[in-house]
Amino acid sequence: MKVCRKCGAYNSDERMFCVDCNERLSDEINAEQQKAIESQIDANIEKLYNKTDPLYVSVFDKIIGIACIVLSLLLLVLGFVLMLKDRGSLLPFYIIIFGIAGALEALIPKISWELEKISLSFRVNNADDLTPSHFYLIGRKVGATLCLIICLVGTIFTARDVAHPPVLEIADTLSYCTIDYKVATVDEITEHFSEEWDEIILGGEYTVSKYLRHLKDCNFIGTREQLMMKAIVEIRDLDMDYNSYTDISRFIADYEYEMQMKKHK
Repeated sequence: MKVCRKCGAYNSDERMFCVDCNERLSDEINAEQQKAIESQIDANIEKLYNKTDPLYVSVFDKIIGIACIVLSLLLLVLGFVLMLKDRGSLLPFYIIIFGIAGALEALIPKISWELEKISLSFRVNNADDLTPSHFYLIGRKVGATLCLIICLVGTIFTARDVAHPPVLEIADTLSYCTIDYKVATVDEITEHFSEEWDEIILGGEYTVSKYLRHLKDCNFIGTREQLMMKAIVEIRDLDMDYNSYTDISRFIADYEYEMQMKKHK
């Protein structure tokens, strides 16, 4: 192979003058240079072929797909963290399904297209000869992007629940209850917010201990102290043996000790 010094065109070894510009050609290049050129030619041919493939995985697709995989793995970890803290929810695992779907659609689009052709084969002839429409190709990218957005939003909310448990917001809602809710006593508060109250009392070791500690950190002021006392009374009355949880039983013991010290004062 010879390379024209003037225009860079590739010529066969037999040619004396360039096929493009008619410049006189120098000696043929060495084997190493020829191998590099052939590799570059193969890469260019593959690139041109990929551009003609409607299901070609572009850089954008790779970014979307990898992002979906990363967020799905993060959601998996956060989901197990919530389960270990007695706050198990299947929502993060449902969201992972969108992440997997988005990754497959972005990185391996031919899977969904093959499934689409199987569906079409029941309605049209020669479904294998069909090619994706422009609308289908746009919908594929939009679908993968939406899956990524769902994964991102789900990851943010799941991470927030891990860092700042919802039970703290419920505790503050109960504590700062105003006359707008037409409730005055603690019993009326817990009756008005019965679902939230049950979510705390029946929420398991992590939720109960987090609730009690949050109220305790507020220095037993007014409604908070009464809510804590009511929670402890109801926990003792439950069939569930919360005393088997070391953290809660120790907390209740410390609370009772502080109450006794206040009485002696």
